[in-house]
Amino acid sequence: MAAQPEWNVVLRALREARGATQEGWAARLGYSRRTLVRWEQGDAVPDAAAEAAIVALCQEERLLRSYDRGPLARQQVSAAWLADLLTAARSALPLPEPRALHLPAPLTSFIGREHELAVVTALLATTRLLVLTGPGGSGKTRVALAAARHVRRRFHDGVWFVDLSGVADPAGVVPAIAHVIGVIEPPGHPLAQALAAKLRNKCVLLVLDNFEQVADAALLLLDLLAEARQLALLVTSRTALHVEGEHEYTVPPLPLPAQTGDPEPERLGQNPAVRLFVERARSLQSDFALTAENATTVGEICRRLDGLPLAIELAAARIRLLPPTALLARLDHRLALLAGGVRSLPARQQTLRATIAWSWDLLPVVEQVLLRRLAVFAGGWTLDAASAVCDIEGTLDVLAGMAALVDKNLAEQTERDGEPRFTMLATVREFALEQLIAAGEADLIRRRHAEHFCALAEAADADYWSTGRVRADLRTPLDRERDNLLAALQWALDEACAEVGVRLAGALGYWFFVQAPSEGYRWLRRALALPGATQATKAYGLVLLNAASCGAVVEEPRVVVATYEEAATVFRGSGEPAFESAARALRSAYLPPAAADDALEDAEAALTLARRSGNPYITAYVSLWAGLARLVRRGDVAAARAHYEETLQLARDLGADFLTAMAMRGLGEVARRQDQKAEARQLWQEARPLLEAVGNQFNVAFTCIDLALIAANDHAAAAEWRRALSLAGELESVELTAICVAGVAGLLTAGGKTETAARLLAVSERADRDGAVTARYRPQFLLAYEPALAATQAALDPDQLARARVTGQSLSLHDAIDLALAELAPAASAAGV
Repeated sequence: MAAQPEWNVVLRALREARGATQEGWAARLGYSRRTLVRWEQGDAVPDAAAEAAIVALCQEERLLRSYDRGPLARQQVSAAWLADLLTAARSALPLPEPRALHLPAPLTSFIGREHELAVVTALLATTRLLVLTGPGGSGKTRVALAAARHVRRRFHDGVWFVDLSGVADPAGVVPAIAHVIGVIEPPGHPLAQALAAKLRNKCVLLVLDNFEQVADAALLLLDLLAEARQLALLVTSRTALHVEGEHEYTVPPLPLPAQTGDPEPERLGQNPAVRLFVERARSLQSDFALTAENATTVGEICRRLDGLPLAIELAAARIRLLPPTALLARLDHRLALLAGGVRSLPARQQTLRATIAWSWDLLPVVEQVLLRRLAVFAGGWTLDAASAVCDIEGTLDVLAGMAALVDKNLAEQTERDGEPRFTMLATVREFALEQLIAAGEADLIRRRHAEHFCALAEAADADYWSTGRVRADLRTPLDRERDNLLAALQWALDEACAEVGVRLAGALGYWFFVQAPSEGYRWLRRALALPGATQATKAYGLVLLNAASCGAVVEEPRVVVATYEEAATVFRGSGEPAFESAARALRSAYLPPAAADDALEDAEAALTLARRSGNPYITAYVSLWAGLARLVRRGDVAAARAHYEETLQLARDLGADFLTAMAMRGLGEVARRQDQKAEARQLWQEARPLLEAVGNQFNVAFTCIDLALIAANDHAAAAEWRRALSLAGELESVELTAICVAGVAGLLTAGGKTETAARLLAVSERADRDGAVTARYRPQFLLAYEPALAATQAALDPDQLARARVTGQSLSLHDAIDLALAELAPAASAAGV
């Protein structure tokens, strides 16, 4: 008999069948989320009253139509009863569609994998780390994608596909996942923490494809699963991960037809391997059919290919050139020739290599040349990129060659609208790379590849520094070519190609800062250390400038200041006054409070340089920092307003939404300080959607804080604090959290909940005392903290205040956010949030 599931399994299954979060389910039951988590994990047992509440809620939700069993807390339930219960639950109330379904659309039908699909689907209901293993070409990715679509309703917060084929370094796994789901590294915190925060309490499925070359990152997956308890990972890899909690399922080859007798075409056509061959052949030759004359031959072709889907598809792609009899004869010759391949490889991988080699031999020489050169691309390519990198002689017809390679299943067109984009299977790329090396072209093609993407990055960077435009959807050319850009930079650094490495690293600086500052900082520091790098150039100055900006996340302020100073010196020596001004303006922001005079002098001198340079974007950019210096260092609202208005006018003329929004934020703060709350509110409300459009969540959160502090009533303030708190949790920002919980404490004191307010204030005090935030230099902190502190001190006696502070000091960052959000829930609900 199957193992008997305990009541906690049933409780969690009921909740998940409804698609409810733990927080929402707990609220409906009238218990805390912590209590529900303990029940679901089996760490505690509900009493009779709690059990009655569970049953009543299940019946109310039409998940449990009858209840004639003994108490769940004291009696195990049978596996059959649980299965019946879940079936009733799912049929009684439709599960919600996932909020995000980001999977590649299949271009061909799914054939012969019904059993594997059923197994994988069932396993995804019981395991959070499922690894599909098997040799290259066995169809792991197709099975994974089909299963992900099949179970998408279970993961109501999203299903995402992450292609790791272009990631060679295990350290690149977290950035690759973060890039796909849209997580940007917040200032002061590792990207892994931001990713975990984004996925925490989210019911999400991630499909991680081609994991074998980054297997050392397996422990990172365990860390992610530990932080995000509702996350599930479906991984494809040629080998198992060998980590705790992994469930491995080997995707087998397709079942093969029997060798005995002359099969009838109709009966043979039901075999999955034959079905695959026939459908792919028919897609290329519409009148192809399985007949009495060719059935035996087709069956033998599938057997010779060991039922490997990729091998079968490659063979079927030749059907217009070779009928089945000729196909079998040639295939037999090639397999025999390569039977003694690399002995350390699995037998089926040797067979796949033979099949790809055979397909390679059938290509005309011009297509072989194109295919092997295309292997240098990581993550796909466009026709223009293929021409720039591969057409050395100037005579290669890339358009015709790509059409031929796609037709023969050696490349795949991944986009059909707009500019076409292409990719190739990892196994085909591996073989093509071997041919590139054997032809003696590897160094030349890799250099051409690096130079092409260096030029692309430099054009994008020049556009940014001249216009300040940041695409709202973050799908700039750099985002689309992420894998190629990093592969090009990796080559330049590994080969010590200083000229390309420095240019490329410098041009990628702003992109690094937006995507993942700490990762960018590592790349930029490596570029600065390249032997032979020419230091008196604009490119080298850009590497320094961006290293300082990215380094602000991970370095001490004095290191950042020194790096900005070095960048300014390089720009001065290379005749780049505009960039010198940017470096000096940024330096002014990181000088210590005691150096207020130096900061003001730096900011004003930088603005003079910027205006002389004639670059309107950099002038607007530097004027923004000058306004900040005037406001923060001296409280000079009139001078600050003038600087912010200059930035606003220039940014609007350029269409630079981010700078426009930041200037509006600055003007809003000026208006607030002049007690013009209506004007401040209007400016901040106009700035917020611009910041949201460019993905700058950190400043979105601060805008919510600004609006909360001048809200017309407590309900409106609660709605803004709730949103800011949610962003603070996602960004793992101690600074944002310290300000937000102080603001919530102020609301609670007004409502008489002074002890809870004192606990939250203790979190703010701890963060400020530990130096983890710049709270004392943020006007928002003082505006939120000081009134709340005064109110709690007036309402509580010293002993009460001391006890509350001790309790608050023990709260973690996420505990504090959860507590604040729980207290805000009624007010936010009343405000319509």
